[in-house]
Amino acid sequence: EAVTNYLGRMGWSMPDEREKFTLDEMIESFDIQRVSLGGPVFDVEKLRWLNGQWIRDELTDEQFVERMRQWWFNEDDLKALVPHIRGRAEVFSDVAPMASFMFSGMLDLSPGDFAHNKLEEARIKRVLQFTLWKLEAQRHWSK
Repeated sequence: EAVTNYLGRMGWSMPDEREKFTLDEMIESFDIQRVSLGGPVFDVEKLRWLNGQWIRDELTDEQFVERMRQWWFNEDDLKALVPHIRGRAEVFSDVAPMASFMFSGMLDLSPGDFAHNKLEEARIKRVLQFTLWKLEAQRHWSK
């Protein structure tokens, strides 16, 4: 809903200047005279704000839970994780910390994680930067 709403606002505005509206409201209010020829700018922060409006104002608790389930507990994603975490888990509560980076996009790393390494800190940083560049250059992730 938020993406459709946001894209609808790029180069066009509702007669009452509302930021948030449904597709049906957009169709009902559409007027070609309100289309702007100026180049729209895709603002990720504005899209995030609008998405938050939709989440808070339009979803029931049940809809929120179902959307979270679809996003967070995607069966294909979970199946892909199993070979990597099952052999290390002793209880199911071990899984969340092991797999959290899959949902947050960030690894929970600290300097202590590299204490066993015999490399100097500057060298470790260079190795990590090089690794990041190599990973970012990957076009196909199959494993």
